[in-house]
Amino acid sequence: MLGGSRSNNEPNLFSPYKIAMNILGPILILCLLGLVILSTYEFYTVLLPYMLIQIGEAWAYFQSILIAWTVSNILFNYLMSIFIGPGFTYNFPGIDKCQKCELSKPLRAHHCSICSKCVLKMDHHCPWINTCVGLKNHRYFVLFLTYTWFGCVCFVGNSAVFYEEIIQIPLYWFCFLMLGSVSLALLGFGSWHWFLVYRGLTTIELFDSQICARPRDVGRNLEIVFGTRNLLVALLPRCSKLPCDGFFWAENYSEI
Repeated sequence: MLGGSRSNNEPNLFSPYKIAMNILGPILILCLLGLVILSTYEFYTVLLPYMLIQIGEAWAYFQSILIAWTVSNILFNYLMSIFIGPGFTYNFPGIDKCQKCELSKPLRAHHCSICSKCVLKMDHHCPWINTCVGLKNHRYFVLFLTYTWFGCVCFVGNSAVFYEEIIQIPLYWFCFLMLGSVSLALLGFGSWHWFLVYRGLTTIELFDSQICARPRDVGRNLEIVFGTRNLLVALLPRCSKLPCDGFFWAENYSEI
Protein backbone atom coordinates (compact mmCIF):
# COMPACT_ATOMS: atom_id res chain seq x y z
CA MET A 1 0.00 0.00 0.00
CA LEU A 2 1.20 3.49 -0.83
CA GLY A 3 1.65 6.14 1.84
CA GLY A 4 3.63 7.55 4.73
CA SER A 5 5.10 6.03 7.84
CA ARG A 6 3.18 4.71 10.82
CA SER A 7 1.95 7.32 13.28
CA ASN A 8 2.62 7.21 17.01
CA ASN A 9 -1.17 7.36 17.41
CA GLU A 10 -1.52 3.94 15.77
CA PRO A 11 -2.68 1.26 18.27
CA ASN A 12 -0.02 -1.22 19.42
CA LEU A 13 0.48 -3.95 16.82
CA PHE A 14 0.98 -6.43 19.64
CA SER A 15 -2.06 -5.55 21.73
CA PRO A 16 -3.86 -8.64 23.08
CA TYR A 17 -7.14 -7.71 21.35
CA LYS A 18 -5.50 -7.28 17.96
CA ILE A 19 -3.53 -10.50 18.29
CA ALA A 20 -6.66 -12.38 19.35
CA MET A 21 -8.65 -11.07 16.37
CA ASN A 22 -5.87 -11.95 13.93
CA ILE A 23 -5.74 -15.49 15.33
CA LEU A 24 -9.52 -15.87 15.51
CA GLY A 25 -10.13 -14.79 11.90
CA PRO A 26 -8.44 -17.74 10.12
CA ILE A 27 -9.96 -20.18 12.61
CA LEU A 28 -13.48 -18.89 11.92
CA ILE A 29 -12.88 -19.03 8.16
CA LEU A 30 -11.83 -22.70 8.39
CA CYS A 31 -14.81 -23.51 10.65
CA LEU A 32 -17.27 -21.88 8.29
CA LEU A 33 -15.85 -23.55 5.19
CA GLY A 34 -15.81 -26.85 7.05
CA LEU A 35 -19.48 -26.50 8.00
CA VAL A 36 -20.46 -25.68 4.41
CA ILE A 37 -18.55 -28.66 3.03
CA LEU A 38 -19.80 -31.04 5.72
CA SER A 39 -23.45 -29.96 5.35
CA THR A 40 -23.28 -30.29 1.57
CA TYR A 41 -21.77 -33.77 1.88
CA GLU A 42 -24.44 -34.83 4.37
CA PHE A 43 -27.20 -33.51 2.12
CA TYR A 44 -26.10 -35.50 -0.91
CA THR A 45 -25.11 -38.70 0.91
CA VAL A 46 -27.80 -38.88 3.60
CA LEU A 47 -30.82 -36.74 2.77
CA LEU A 48 -30.98 -37.05 -1.01
CA PRO A 49 -31.42 -40.87 -0.96
CA TYR A 50 -34.39 -40.46 1.41
CA MET A 51 -35.91 -37.84 -0.87
CA LEU A 52 -35.49 -39.99 -3.98
CA ILE A 53 -37.33 -42.89 -2.37
CA GLN A 54 -40.05 -41.18 -0.33
CA ILE A 55 -40.77 -37.89 -2.13
CA GLY A 56 -39.93 -38.58 -5.75
CA GLU A 57 -37.17 -38.02 -8.26
CA ALA A 58 -38.48 -34.70 -9.64
CA TRP A 59 -38.40 -32.89 -6.28
CA ALA A 60 -35.17 -34.58 -5.19
CA TYR A 61 -33.30 -33.60 -8.34
CA PHE A 62 -34.70 -30.08 -8.21
CA GLN A 63 -33.48 -29.69 -4.63
CA SER A 64 -30.08 -31.15 -5.49
CA ILE A 65 -29.63 -28.57 -8.28
CA LEU A 66 -30.89 -25.78 -6.02
CA ILE A 67 -28.46 -26.76 -3.26
CA ALA A 68 -25.57 -26.95 -5.73
CA TRP A 69 -26.40 -23.46 -7.05
CA THR A 70 -26.73 -22.07 -3.53
CA VAL A 71 -23.49 -23.60 -2.24
CA SER A 72 -21.56 -22.35 -5.29
CA ASN A 73 -22.86 -18.83 -4.59
CA ILE A 74 -22.01 -19.10 -0.90
CA LEU A 75 -18.43 -20.09 -1.66
CA PHE A 76 -18.01 -17.58 -4.47
CA ASN A 77 -19.25 -14.60 -2.46
CA TYR A 78 -17.49 -15.68 0.72
CA LEU A 79 -14.11 -16.07 -0.95
CA MET A 80 -14.58 -12.82 -2.87
CA SER A 81 -15.37 -11.03 0.40
CA ILE A 82 -12.06 -12.25 1.78
CA PHE A 83 -9.74 -11.87 -1.21
CA ILE A 84 -11.18 -8.73 -2.83
CA GLY A 85 -11.13 -6.96 0.51
CA PRO A 86 -12.93 -3.74 1.47
CA GLY A 87 -10.64 -1.34 -0.37
CA PHE A 88 -8.06 0.66 1.57
CA THR A 89 -7.08 4.30 1.17
CA TYR A 90 -3.79 5.69 -0.05
CA ASN A 91 -2.27 9.15 -0.28
CA PHE A 92 -4.16 11.40 -2.67
CA PRO A 93 -3.41 15.13 -3.10
CA GLY A 94 -5.92 17.52 -1.57
CA ILE A 95 -7.53 15.03 0.83
CA ASP A 96 -6.98 15.27 4.59
CA LYS A 97 -4.88 12.54 6.16
CA CYS A 98 -5.82 10.16 8.95
CA GLN A 99 -3.99 10.95 12.19
CA LYS A 100 -3.48 7.23 12.87
CA CYS A 101 -2.18 5.76 9.60
CA GLU A 102 -1.19 9.08 7.98
CA LEU A 103 -2.89 8.19 4.69
CA SER A 104 -5.64 10.13 2.93
CA LYS A 105 -9.01 9.75 4.63
CA PRO A 106 -11.77 10.59 2.12
CA LEU A 107 -15.46 11.00 2.89
CA ARG A 108 -17.08 7.84 4.29
CA ALA A 109 -13.70 6.23 5.07
CA HIS A 110 -12.85 5.15 8.63
CA HIS A 111 -9.76 3.82 10.32
CA CYS A 112 -9.83 0.17 11.43
CA SER A 113 -7.62 -0.45 14.44
CA ILE A 114 -7.39 -4.17 13.62
CA CYS A 115 -6.41 -3.72 9.96
CA SER A 116 -4.33 -0.63 10.90
CA LYS A 117 -5.62 1.08 7.75
CA CYS A 118 -8.37 3.43 6.66
CA VAL A 119 -11.15 1.53 4.91
CA LEU A 120 -13.19 2.99 2.04
CA LYS A 121 -16.90 3.22 2.97
CA MET A 122 -16.24 1.10 6.02
CA ASP A 123 -19.15 -0.79 7.54
CA HIS A 124 -17.45 -2.93 10.19
CA HIS A 125 -14.57 -5.33 10.80
CA CYS A 126 -15.81 -8.90 10.45
CA PRO A 127 -13.78 -11.73 12.04
CA TRP A 128 -15.64 -14.26 9.85
CA ILE A 129 -13.82 -12.91 6.79
CA ASN A 130 -10.76 -11.73 8.75
CA THR A 131 -10.99 -8.24 7.27
CA CYS A 132 -13.35 -5.28 7.06
CA VAL A 133 -16.56 -4.96 5.10
CA GLY A 134 -16.24 -1.87 2.93
CA LEU A 135 -16.74 -0.40 -0.50
CA LYS A 136 -15.30 -3.19 -2.63
CA ASN A 137 -16.55 -6.28 -0.82
CA HIS A 138 -19.86 -5.10 0.66
CA ARG A 139 -21.88 -6.65 -2.18
CA TYR A 140 -20.13 -10.00 -1.82
CA PHE A 141 -20.67 -9.94 1.93
CA VAL A 142 -24.40 -9.16 1.57
CA LEU A 143 -24.84 -11.92 -1.02
CA PHE A 144 -22.86 -14.34 1.14
CA LEU A 145 -25.27 -13.68 4.01
CA THR A 146 -28.27 -14.02 1.70
CA TYR A 147 -27.28 -17.30 0.05
CA THR A 148 -26.08 -18.80 3.33
CA TRP A 149 -29.45 -18.04 4.93
CA PHE A 150 -31.28 -19.49 1.93
CA GLY A 151 -29.11 -22.61 1.95
CA CYS A 152 -29.73 -23.14 5.67
CA VAL A 153 -33.49 -22.82 5.15
CA CYS A 154 -33.43 -25.34 2.28
CA PHE A 155 -31.36 -27.81 4.30
CA VAL A 156 -33.43 -27.52 7.47
CA GLY A 157 -36.77 -27.47 5.64
CA ASN A 158 -36.05 -30.62 3.65
CA SER A 159 -34.50 -32.34 6.66
CA ALA A 160 -37.52 -31.65 8.89
CA VAL A 161 -39.60 -34.03 6.74
CA PHE A 162 -37.30 -36.87 7.79
CA TYR A 163 -36.83 -35.77 11.38
CA GLU A 164 -37.27 -39.25 12.88
CA GLU A 165 -34.65 -40.72 10.57
CA ILE A 166 -31.99 -38.02 10.82
CA ILE A 167 -32.12 -37.77 14.61
CA GLN A 168 -30.51 -41.21 14.62
CA ILE A 169 -27.49 -39.92 12.64
CA PRO A 170 -25.25 -37.83 14.96
CA LEU A 171 -23.27 -36.01 12.27
CA TYR A 172 -26.36 -35.12 10.29
CA TRP A 173 -28.18 -34.07 13.44
CA PHE A 174 -25.25 -31.78 14.26
CA CYS A 175 -25.54 -30.11 10.83
CA PHE A 176 -29.31 -29.79 11.26
CA LEU A 177 -28.95 -28.02 14.62
CA MET A 178 -26.10 -25.79 13.46
CA LEU A 179 -27.80 -24.66 10.26
CA GLY A 180 -31.09 -24.13 12.06
CA SER A 181 -29.36 -21.80 14.51
CA VAL A 182 -27.40 -20.05 11.76
CA SER A 183 -30.58 -19.45 9.73
CA LEU A 184 -32.17 -17.60 12.65
CA ALA A 185 -29.07 -15.46 13.23
CA LEU A 186 -28.69 -14.63 9.54
CA LEU A 187 -32.34 -13.70 9.21
CA GLY A 188 -31.65 -10.72 11.44
CA PHE A 189 -28.11 -9.92 10.31
CA GLY A 190 -28.88 -10.32 6.62
CA SER A 191 -32.02 -8.21 6.89
CA TRP A 192 -29.98 -5.53 8.61
CA HIS A 193 -27.52 -5.32 5.73
CA TRP A 194 -30.26 -5.25 3.10
CA PHE A 195 -31.80 -2.38 5.06
CA LEU A 196 -28.46 -0.57 4.92
CA VAL A 197 -28.32 -1.13 1.15
CA TYR A 198 -31.83 0.29 0.84
CA ARG A 199 -30.92 3.37 2.88
CA GLY A 200 -27.56 3.82 1.15
CA LEU A 201 -25.75 3.89 4.50
CA THR A 202 -23.16 1.90 6.40
CA THR A 203 -23.57 0.71 9.99
CA ILE A 204 -21.17 3.42 11.17
CA GLU A 205 -23.07 6.15 9.30
CA LEU A 206 -26.48 5.03 10.50
CA PHE A 207 -25.48 5.63 14.11
CA ASP A 208 -23.58 8.85 13.40
CA SER A 209 -25.82 11.85 14.01
CA GLN A 210 -23.47 14.04 11.94
CA ILE A 211 -24.15 12.08 8.76
CA CYS A 212 -27.14 13.17 6.73
CA ALA A 213 -29.59 10.54 5.50
CA ARG A 214 -28.85 9.31 2.00
CA PRO A 215 -31.48 9.95 -0.66
CA ARG A 216 -33.86 7.04 -0.88
CA ASP A 217 -33.12 6.33 -4.53
CA VAL A 218 -33.14 2.55 -4.20
CA GLY A 219 -31.78 2.05 -7.70
CA ARG A 220 -28.85 4.36 -7.01
CA ASN A 221 -28.16 2.73 -3.66
CA LEU A 222 -28.20 -0.72 -5.27
CA GLU A 223 -25.81 0.48 -7.95
CA ILE A 224 -23.30 1.82 -5.41
CA VAL A 225 -23.16 -1.54 -3.63
CA PHE A 226 -23.70 -4.03 -6.47
CA GLY A 227 -22.68 -2.09 -9.57
CA THR A 228 -26.19 -2.43 -11.06
CA ARG A 229 -29.69 -1.08 -10.46
CA ASN A 230 -31.27 -4.43 -11.38
CA LEU A 231 -31.88 -6.52 -8.26
CA LEU A 232 -32.02 -9.82 -10.19
CA VAL A 233 -28.69 -9.08 -11.84
CA ALA A 234 -27.25 -8.07 -8.46
CA LEU A 235 -28.03 -11.54 -7.09
CA LEU A 236 -25.96 -13.28 -9.76
CA PRO A 237 -22.33 -14.28 -9.15
CA ARG A 238 -20.47 -11.59 -11.03
CA CYS A 239 -17.61 -9.13 -10.98
CA SER A 240 -18.24 -5.62 -12.26
CA LYS A 241 -16.87 -2.15 -11.78
CA LEU A 242 -18.52 0.00 -9.12
CA PRO A 243 -19.70 3.53 -10.02
CA CYS A 244 -17.78 5.10 -7.10
CA ASP A 245 -14.09 4.84 -6.29
CA GLY A 246 -14.55 5.61 -2.59
CA PHE A 247 -12.63 8.89 -2.80
CA PHE A 248 -15.16 11.13 -4.51
CA TRP A 249 -18.93 11.10 -4.00
CA ALA A 250 -21.81 13.04 -5.52
CA GLU A 251 -22.79 16.23 -3.68
CA ASN A 252 -25.94 14.65 -2.26
CA TYR A 253 -23.71 12.14 -0.46
CA SER A 254 -21.80 14.76 1.48
CA GLU A 255 -21.74 15.10 5.24
CA ILE A 256 -23.54 17.87 7.15
